[in-house]
Amino acid sequence: MDSSERERSVVRRSAADLYGQGQEIWLESDRWNQHKRKRIERFILDNVVMQQERGAALDVGSGNFVYAWMPGDVVSADRFPEQVAGKRRAVVCDIEMLPFKDGSFDLIFCIGSVLNYVSAFEALHELSR
Repeated sequence: MDSSERERSVVRRSAADLYGQGQEIWLESDRWNQHKRKRIERFILDNVVMQQERGAALDVGSGNFVYAWMPGDVVSADRFPEQVAGKRRAVVCDIEMLPFKDGSFDLIFCIGSVLNYVSAFEALHELSR
């Protein structure tokens, strides 16, 4: 196993330890994460156009958190079944190998997963299809 494979394995195990059993994504007691969440939400509300006729939306690495501004018909995708167990339109899958046809979504949200838990190159390639 080369160093990049070892690093990827460590990252995937760490993500499983942190979130694999349905743990909270945005702990109320963690002031730094609350600050980040609010900044992300503000950025999205200020910069992302979410029109009524926007088409299909995907939230990749959705976790168990429900954002008030997220479209109600969004497809929630996460690697861990426990994270999406309570979501209406949930898919368990890996962001680096999404089970959707090219062009299936008009709007994709990915808050944190690409930067923190996967290979950005593979994930961004998948999201761009």
